[in-house]
Amino acid sequence: MNDTAPIIPDTPVFGHETFTGALAQSVAAGRIAHGWLLTGPGGIGKSIMACMAAAWLLSEKRQSDGTFSLDTDDPGANLVIRGAHPDFLLVRPQVEDNKSGQIKIDQIRKVSNFLATKPGRGGWRVVIVDSMDAVNRNGANALLKLLEEPPERAMLMLVSSRPDETALAELCDKWGRGGVAGQAGREGALWLVGRMFRLAAKHAVSPDDTDVCEFEVAAIDRLATTRSAAELAAAHADFLNAAGRMETLYMDFGLFLSRELSGFVRKTLP
Repeated sequence: MNDTAPIIPDTPVFGHETFTGALAQSVAAGRIAHGWLLTGPGGIGKSIMACMAAAWLLSEKRQSDGTFSLDTDDPGANLVIRGAHPDFLLVRPQVEDNKSGQIKIDQIRKVSNFLATKPGRGGWRVVIVDSMDAVNRNGANALLKLLEEPPERAMLMLVSSRPDETALAELCDKWGRGGVAGQAGREGALWLVGRMFRLAAKHAVSPDDTDVCEFEVAAIDRLATTRSAAELAAAHADFLNAAGRMETLYMDFGLFLSRELSGFVRKTLP
């Protein structure tokens, strides 16, 4: 059962044919992935499309001919649309007593419990997490375990407008080893980020890839076209100052680095 009823409008949602086509083809072939990630800019209908896909998958008269066509009058689909299907769970940030706006670990534990039960109507169990951008770190780790060992006939649909941030957090964790043993890694990370800012600022004034490694080109080009040299220099100074404060306060370096870089990336988005 679901606390928040999904809203599926009567008007069609366009632009998700790649996803619906892949889902329908995988069902027809009997090779259905247990985890699906719906990504893209905010406001393009990812959440609605995920709800429509859940309604389609839990339809009781669904045709498995490789095409995606949702009949909202189907008993199973209609239950999903009304948020009343026993095999459907929509996870969103709780409205009450949730100043952080996050999806917390307790909500992800409910997902584990939900998937541990048998389907109430004998079909699939479908969970939508809307969105992964709001899941805190503990919740993300718990979801990762579910994706690694999914129950039978269970599907997780993860909605995200910023899918790269999870990978970034994992990378920053590797760099964030504490104590003397992790000092070289921390210093190396600071040097790499500083180099990125310096080269991007230089590139913003006079494009020149002479000193840029091949794997750095795309990132530096993006920074140089979205920020001025002065802004990049200021961002570099702010980053170094924040890093100095972090060391004196003995903060988690991996968390610090992930937060700083994610925040800067969001500022560069159009």
